[in-house]
Amino acid sequence: MRQPLVRTAFPLGGRPGASVPVEVAGEFLDRAVAIRCDCEDLRGSVTKAAFSRVEAALEIAGDAEPGPRVLYVDSPRGTSNRFLFRVTRWESAIERKPNDQPDSAQVISSPVVVEGRVARLTDTDFYRFRARAGERLAFNVMTSRSKALGFVSITLLDSGGAELAHNNARFGPDPYFEYRFERAGEYRVVLTARRFADFFTVLKDDQLLNMHYQLAIGRSPILWSLWPMGGRRGTQVDAELRADFIPDGAQPRITGSGVHLELAPLPDDCRCRHRISIRIDPDAATGVRYLSLLDDSGNTMYLGFAVGEEPEVAEASDKPQRVDLPVTINGRVTAAEKDSFRIKVNQDDEVTVDLQARGLGSGMIDPQIALVRAEGDLVALSDDRCRACPGRWRRL
Repeated sequence: MRQPLVRTAFPLGGRPGASVPVEVAGEFLDRAVAIRCDCEDLRGSVTKAAFSRVEAALEIAGDAEPGPRVLYVDSPRGTSNRFLFRVTRWESAIERKPNDQPDSAQVISSPVVVEGRVARLTDTDFYRFRARAGERLAFNVMTSRSKALGFVSITLLDSGGAELAHNNARFGPDPYFEYRFERAGEYRVVLTARRFADFFTVLKDDQLLNMHYQLAIGRSPILWSLWPMGGRRGTQVDAELRADFIPDGAQPRITGSGVHLELAPLPDDCRCRHRISIRIDPDAATGVRYLSLLDDSGNTMYLGFAVGEEPEVAEASDKPQRVDLPVTINGRVTAAEKDSFRIKVNQDDEVTVDLQARGLGSGMIDPQIALVRAEGDLVALSDDRCRACPGRWRRL
């Protein structure tokens, strides 16, 4: 028997206390008996099941905390792959057709999470809203982060149709931008499918896409970076958090136990830099923890923080920096920068070099590691995009 397979779900979110009708599309769904959640505050029931489609009702508890939930379809065939559903305390709006022309733009008001879908490459979704003078809003499109199939672009227009901002991709394939409005008035935002969805697929005008997205317009915490991204247990780390839209008095959270956080803003005109003290208990479990801030939007973002047991040092020199093994190095680079470190090994020593970046939330998308003798001879090279290399780390 084939297990049920979920490809898409719509809508992708709802508000606490609501009963949300959801369409789940995929394969081998005809014997579905339940929608199961890895949570206690959401219940799903199947109302109709066919081979490629399930209709269900999701009951969200009134005290449900905002954020993503992991759902599955259960059937006698087995359990499906997981899909996501976000709980939000913001207004939750479903796209209404027709909205493919500026004059027929759907009226919304921020803060809002819009549940939309693009049927074909020629499909265009317009939304109309009002903004105040000096208001700063984030336009956050979630497709891949909601485990949905979608490659869309977003454009902000003024009342006359002039382009004010545009983005194709910021968080992976998901678009994002911020904008501060100089004048009060009415504005439009438009979402369109991308013809070149990825490096391998070119979309045709009449191709059925059925792309799903969530468009969040408002002010919710956006976590950009944390440095250093880890610490040794039994120590305290004074880290710098770069983030936007963090409200005063916000309390950061981190998964697991034995790690304690205290957040304070740093003097900065942009209010985007924060000091975060991270105290790690001596008996804290090692491994990656995930830092976040609870927010009504439900658009929770995470940054990784690795708890280790080896000595840790921070990058501190433009010249090759001497470090003693074993060690964890916390570094950061610009686009054109290379960091060098000097290590001493004996003959027949075995050394593992493991670089962590994207897995902790870093924007470093193509790291490369090279081991070079003091005389300049290349000993080994590892690149995550190098077909001749064994992977992101190599045993040397």
